[in-house]
Amino acid sequence: MQMNLISKISKSLARHKIITALVILSILSLFYLISTTKRASSPTPAPTPTLLPLILTRTEPLGGRIRTIWTTTAIAFVFNQPVDLQSMSYTIQPATQIELFLSPDKSTLYLRPHSRWEEKINYQIEITGLTSQAGTKLTTKIHYEFEIKQPTNIISY
Repeated sequence: MQMNLISKISKSLARHKIITALVILSILSLFYLISTTKRASSPTPAPTPTLLPLILTRTEPLGGRIRTIWTTTAIAFVFNQPVDLQSMSYTIQPATQIELFLSPDKSTLYLRPHSRWEEKINYQIEITGLTSQAGTKLTTKIHYEFEIKQPTNIISY
């Protein structure tokens, strides 16, 4: 009886060779596609940008005895990135009324007296709590000390 069943299947297959070949080819193609297709993985999250630390890069003029005839000179604190003026606190000794403002790119903080810096007075400025616009904090307080000294030799023409 098994022989009879196999014989019937063989005859049936012989009649449908093309259909059988297509079915076998389709099954092989499906296995090939499954084996070569990479499984979908979860998307890689975008990297978090690294925030640069807020750093004071220079002051203008340099601290110490400033030889200048300009007693209304603004003191410039230049940073490596834009700063948030609202985040800072400062002290000036002796107490002096000043105007604070930022450069257009917001990376330079200027302190200028409302009237003028007095000659032969040792001024001390401390800045704390300053943050960048990106949100990084200044890790150390800034201490700046200067004294205005008029030049002794002024040449006029």
